[in-house]
Amino acid sequence: MKPLYFLICILLVSCEVSTSDSSEESDLEPVEEKNNWLEDIEDLGKKAWKEGEKYTEKLKQIEINGFSVDDDIKLGKQLDEELKSSSEYNLLSRNSNPQLYSYLEGIRNTILENGEFRYRDKFEWKLTVIDDDETVNAFCAPGGYIYIYTGILKYLDNEAELAGVLAHEMGHAERRHGTRQMTKSLGIKAILDFLTGGSESSYYKEVINGLISLRYSRHYEREADECSVKYLCSSEYKSDGAAGFFEKILKEEGERSSELLSTHPDPAERISNFHASRKKMKCTGDENYTDRYLKMKKSL
Repeated sequence: MKPLYFLICILLVSCEVSTSDSSEESDLEPVEEKNNWLEDIEDLGKKAWKEGEKYTEKLKQIEINGFSVDDDIKLGKQLDEELKSSSEYNLLSRNSNPQLYSYLEGIRNTILENGEFRYRDKFEWKLTVIDDDETVNAFCAPGGYIYIYTGILKYLDNEAELAGVLAHEMGHAERRHGTRQMTKSLGIKAILDFLTGGSESSYYKEVINGLISLRYSRHYEREADECSVKYLCSSEYKSDGAAGFFEKILKEEGERSSELLSTHPDPAERISNFHASRKKMKCTGDENYTDRYLKMKKSL
C-alpha cells in the first residue's frame, strides 16, 4: 500500500468531525461548520505528508477528532495500567477500602442513571481513588476512567459538590475532550505514529502523560460545566453543586487557593454559569447530603 494512500485511509477511518457535538448546546461557543469535511481531511492528509506539522494548525480551527471511540477506550486502559504500575501514584485498592468505593460508585451510578450518555454502556466508567491529600483534583481519562484524589474529597463540604465535580469530569470523557484536545495539540504525525505503533510509538509516553496533565480549553470547560448540571438535573442533588467548589476557592486565601485559581480559569464566571444553567433547565433537586458526606470524610 502506498504511504500517502495509507495515511488518508487512517485519517478517514479514525477521524471524527465534532461539529455536531458542539452544535447541541446553543449557548456554547460556535465551532466552524464544515459541510465538505471529507475533502478537507483528504487535503490535510496530502499536505501533512508533504509538509508535516505546518498543517496541524488547520486542525485547531476545525473540530476533528483524530482518535476513534475505540481509541478512547484503549487510551484510558493504557493510562490505567501505567498508573497502577507507577510508584508515583498511590492508588487505594477497592478491597482495602470497600465502603469508600461503594459510596463513590453510588454517586457515579446516580450520575449515569440520570444523565444522557451516548457511551454509558460502551465506556468503562471505572473509578479509582488516589491517596494524595495535597492534590485537590479529579480527572476522567478517555473511555471513562475516573480518578479522584483524597485531597479533593477532604476539601469539599457536601455530596452535591462532589457529584457536580464528578459529573463535570465524566462530561469531559463523554464529550471526548481529551482526544479532541490532543488532536489539536499533538498534530497528525504524532497521532498516526501512536495509532499505528501503540506502546511502541515514540509518542507513547507523551500521549499517556498528556492525559494526566491535560489542560482543557475554556470552551471544553464550559461544555463540561453544562454537562455537570444536565447530568444531575433529574436527580435529587442540587444540580449546580459544582459551583460550591469554586465558591469555596474564591472565599479562601493563601497558597492553596492561589494554586487552585491558577488551574481553574474564570471561577466567578463559571459559578454564574452553573446557577444560570440550573435555572434554565428548571432543575428541582435541592439535596446536598452534607451529613453522610461528612461521615465519609471522617473515614478517610
